[in-house]
Amino acid sequence: MTSRKVKSVSRRGLVMLMPVALAAAAIAAGVHLCAVRSVPATGHYIVGAANVGTARAAVAAVGGAVRQELGIIDSVTATLTAAQRARLAARRDIRSVFADVPVKLASLDATDTVADNFNQVSFSNDDGTHRWATPWVETGDDGQPLTGKCAITLNLLSSGRLAFTGSGVRLARRAALPPGAVHATLSFDAQRISLEAGDFVAVQASRDGGIQWTEVGRIAGPANDGAAARRSFDVSAFISADTTIRFVTTLSPTLLNPDAVYIDNLELRYDSVYAGGVSYPSLAGADRLHAAGITGSLVTVALLDSGYWKHPAVDTTLLGLGRVLAQYDAVDDTMDADLLGVLGLVSLGSSVSTDNAGHGSHLTGIIMNHERTADGRYFGMAPDVNLVSVRAFDAQGRGTYASVIRGIDWIVSHKNAYGIRVLNLSLGATPQSHYWDDPLNRAVMQAWKAGIVVVASAGNTGPGPQTITVPGNVPYVITVGAMSDNYTPNDPTDDFLTSFSAAGPTYEGFVKPDVVAPGGHVWSLMPTYAIIAQTHPAYQNSGDYFTMSGTSQAAAVVSGAVALLLQSEPGLTPDQVKCKLMASAHPAVTATGELAYSVFQQGSGLVNAYDAHNESQLDCANRGLDIDKDLAGTQHYGGDASQGPDGEYSLVDSSGYGWNGKMATGHAYAWNQGYGWNGRAAGSQGYAWNEGAYDWQEGEPWAPDTSPGTTASMSINAWVDQE
Repeated sequence: MTSRKVKSVSRRGLVMLMPVALAAAAIAAGVHLCAVRSVPATGHYIVGAANVGTARAAVAAVGGAVRQELGIIDSVTATLTAAQRARLAARRDIRSVFADVPVKLASLDATDTVADNFNQVSFSNDDGTHRWATPWVETGDDGQPLTGKCAITLNLLSSGRLAFTGSGVRLARRAALPPGAVHATLSFDAQRISLEAGDFVAVQASRDGGIQWTEVGRIAGPANDGAAARRSFDVSAFISADTTIRFVTTLSPTLLNPDAVYIDNLELRYDSVYAGGVSYPSLAGADRLHAAGITGSLVTVALLDSGYWKHPAVDTTLLGLGRVLAQYDAVDDTMDADLLGVLGLVSLGSSVSTDNAGHGSHLTGIIMNHERTADGRYFGMAPDVNLVSVRAFDAQGRGTYASVIRGIDWIVSHKNAYGIRVLNLSLGATPQSHYWDDPLNRAVMQAWKAGIVVVASAGNTGPGPQTITVPGNVPYVITVGAMSDNYTPNDPTDDFLTSFSAAGPTYEGFVKPDVVAPGGHVWSLMPTYAIIAQTHPAYQNSGDYFTMSGTSQAAAVVSGAVALLLQSEPGLTPDQVKCKLMASAHPAVTATGELAYSVFQQGSGLVNAYDAHNESQLDCANRGLDIDKDLAGTQHYGGDASQGPDGEYSLVDSSGYGWNGKMATGHAYAWNQGYGWNGRAAGSQGYAWNEGAYDWQEGEPWAPDTSPGTTASMSINAWVDQE
C-alpha cells in the first residue's frame, strides 16, 4: 500500500507568444498591440466555517462569489480563483475549502466482459455469421403453415437484418425450452422506419404449439428511429418443450411511405439454474418477517441517487395507495413532486419518472418492489415502505459534493414532514481527509444525529485493505459490503464475499464494513432507456428487470431490512438499529469454525432481518463515540484496529482478527450465527483520537489539498462484473 499523502502541485501560467512576423506586420500597419490581461481560472468549492454567515463573509472578503448555502454543514459553495482559494484556506475563521467538481458514473465507461449465468439459444438471422437453429415457419392464425398465394417471403437484407414490410405478416419460430428453465427473455435490436399511428409489430408467444397466442410486447408507431434499440420481453410464462414465438405486423408500406421494422440479433435466453436473481430477501431473512406481516408499512426511506422510475410495483403500496411522498431534485434545487397536500393526504398518481441513469431505479426496486415470484415471495425487502426520492446525479451519472450535501440537507430539514427514518447512500468518493473534516461526511453525521438511520455502501473498490469510500468511512453509520449466493440460493455452503467489496480498516482504525448483504447478480427494476441498461444490454433480463452487482445493491438490501425493524419497533434509535443488525449478523466461517474472512472484510457478517428483529442487544454499537463533540470539533475518534510492522491488521486486545490484506479464496463458506465476538460486535468501540496512536506503517490520512485542480471524485456506481 502506497502512501496517500497529497502533494501540492505548482502550476505556471501559459503565455501566448505572437509570432514575430505577425507582430512586425501589425506594427507596420499602424495597429497598436495592447497587452491583454489574462482572466484567472476559476473553480467551484465548498467553504466551511463556524456558520454560514462567516463562510459567506469570508468568500466576499477575498473577492469570490457565493453560489449556494449548505446550512447542514455551515458552509457555502463558491466560485473562486486559485489565489482566492489560497487566501481563504489561510484564514483562521475558515474550517476547510474543498473542491466541488462534476463527476461521472464509472459504469458508463466500462465494457461488458462477463455474461450473466444464462444458457443461450441464438436466433440471430443468417447474415453469414449467425444462423437460425431451424428455419422460420410462416403461419396463419390457426398456427398452420401458410401455402400458395398467402405465403409471405421473409426479406433478408444485405445488412443481415430482417425487414418486416408486408401487411399482416406473421412469422413464427418454434423454440424447445427445457422444462427445467425458470426464466426466459426474448431480446433483439429493432429499428422503426416511417411508422404511422396504428402501425405496429407485435411479439406473440404460445406454449401449446401455436394454438393460443398471447402478446408479450409491441413496437408501435409513429416513429422514425435513427438507430436500432435493444428490446427485451419476458416470455417466462411460455417455457415448455413446445413453445412458439412469432412476430405479427400491421404495416402498410407504400412508395411514398415505406413502413418497415428491422429486426436483428434475436436471441432467446433462459436460466435453468438461478431462480431469477431475487433470492436476496430470503438470504437476508426478510421473507420470514413478511410472513409475519412486517413489510415496512408506515416507514419512509429516503433514497439519494439518480432519480425515480414510476413503475407500478414501486409506485403504490400493497393496498394500492400512493407511497412516493416527495421527489426533490438536488441538482437543480427544485421539487419534482410533492404528494402531501394540506391535509397530509397522499395524492395518487402524482409521482414522475426522473431517472435516466438507472441506478436509482434498481435500488428502489430492491428496497420496495411488491411484485411476487412464482412461489409467492416478494421481490423487495420492504414491499410496503414509503419513499422520498432525492435526485443528486444527472442522466449521465454526474454529480458533485454540493448536490449530494444539498440533498442530505433537504432530507434532514423535511424528515418530520415525511416521516423519514432511513437514508440510503449508495455512492462513494475517495477519502481526502480524516472522516470528520470531509464536508460530505459532516452532512451524513448531521443526518445520523437527527435520528435518521444512514446506510452507506462500502464501495466497489476492494478487495485490498483501507479501500472503504466516503461516506462509508464514517464510524457512526451502517456500512455495507457485498456477498454472493454463487447462483445457488438454496445452498448456503458455497456463498462467498465478492472480490470487489471494499475492506477496512478505515484510516482512523475503525472496522468497516459493519455487515455484508447480498450484492451479486441482483435482479431489480430498470427502464430499458436508462443509460446503464443501454450501455450493458447483456444484463437486461426482461422489459423491466436488469442484473447488476455492487455494494450499492447490498446497501439497498440493508436499508430495506432497517425499514422492517423500524415498523416493528418505531422507537429504535440509529445506534440501536445498528447494534441489532451487527449483533445478529452471520459471519462466514470455515469447516473448523474459524472466520473465513477477516472482520475487516465482512464486519459482523451477513445481515439477517429476522434475527435482528429478535435480537435483544441495543447498546453494542458506536460505544465511546460522541457525535455532538465530533461535529463541534472538540473531540474526534479512532477505532481499535492497528497495523503491525509485518503489515498485519488486527484489533486491540483481541485474538483471531488478524489479516494480512490478502483476499481469501474459495467459495465453500457457510454464514453461521454461532461464531463469538468476545461479547461485542466487531469494531464497535471508539477511542479519543490521538494522532500518535494511529501511526500506520504504510499509509496514513492526509489533509485536503489547497492547490488548484483538486477533485472531489464521486460515483454512484462503479460497474463490476457479476459475481
